[in-house]
Amino acid sequence: MDRTNCYGGKIACVDLSGGSVVTEPLNEEWARDFIGGKGLGFRYLFDMLPANVNPLSPANVIAIFPGALAGTCVATTARTAVFCRSPATGTILDSYVGGAFGLQLKLAGYDGIIITGRATRPSYLLILDERVEIRDAAPMWGKGIWETDAWMKEQAGDDHLVSLVAGPAGENLVPFACLTSEAYRQAGRGGAGAVFGSKNLKGVAVRGTGSVHVPDMRFFMEMYYDIFQNHLLTEDNLWANTDGTPVIVDLSQGAGLLPTRGFSQGVFEGAGAINSAAIQARKSRNRACATCPLACGQLTRNADGPMEGPEYETLGLGGANCGIDDLEAVIAFNRLCDDLGLDTISTGNVL
Repeated sequence: MDRTNCYGGKIACVDLSGGSVVTEPLNEEWARDFIGGKGLGFRYLFDMLPANVNPLSPANVIAIFPGALAGTCVATTARTAVFCRSPATGTILDSYVGGAFGLQLKLAGYDGIIITGRATRPSYLLILDERVEIRDAAPMWGKGIWETDAWMKEQAGDDHLVSLVAGPAGENLVPFACLTSEAYRQAGRGGAGAVFGSKNLKGVAVRGTGSVHVPDMRFFMEMYYDIFQNHLLTEDNLWANTDGTPVIVDLSQGAGLLPTRGFSQGVFEGAGAINSAAIQARKSRNRACATCPLACGQLTRNADGPMEGPEYETLGLGGANCGIDDLEAVIAFNRLCDDLGLDTISTGNVL
């Protein structure tokens, strides 16, 4: 494939059962028709996924695809899509994670990863530019997200390595286990973490040092600046930087739509203790995903140390929906779910 069109031109195909890694050329027709990310990932999944497959069987397929513009400077394009059959719903899952995983994958030269089979022992994938290896993850089986991420960096000898990891919840096949990248970025809902666990796959770690090419740099940069200045850095989007998603607590409360006590009510009397103002009182700084100028992440000071969040979904489902207006308790819930690899929305619903 022409390397001037934002694609790397290849897919990493991993068979965990056979312990093999094969680099396949990107299907150019599919890339033209479905572009990248969601469309391209679904196209590969529909071609490879057996009908009525058990989501936790080796035959389930995991597809991981960043967007076509990941790896470029275009803002908000670094998100990564994860596809498989969901153990939570039995239907097709597409889950999305921010951070720099997709950017690093594109810089390593890959447009996507296809994972099949089941490893005979706990394993993880290490991608260092074009080299893809299946490595032993036994020392990290049963360990939390943060310890695993630090261990993978240490094993590779590279602090810039970016991981996508399942926690103990995924290993134990919890149907709403999520995947976590960069400590605070989750591919949540639907149970992708459980599918990783069913395959004895602890995670995928990637570091790329290459580049992504564009066909017309002058036109590309003109469009980039137009999007950046006229569509992203606007007054309409200012809330994302100043308040982040916790402001939705106030908006939902005002509309009578804040999930409260098992969705039995839409207004929570303790909302003022877990809303945007409460988060701002603890805020130390903003944190951004790769190439995103909005920096909606709110890094907060807490009893157990700094962390990012909670986001609206956690404040709503782990707070108001459980009748909890103690922000420190909601933060502790968030931290525990993150380290175990549990989706906070589904966990809050279950509680």
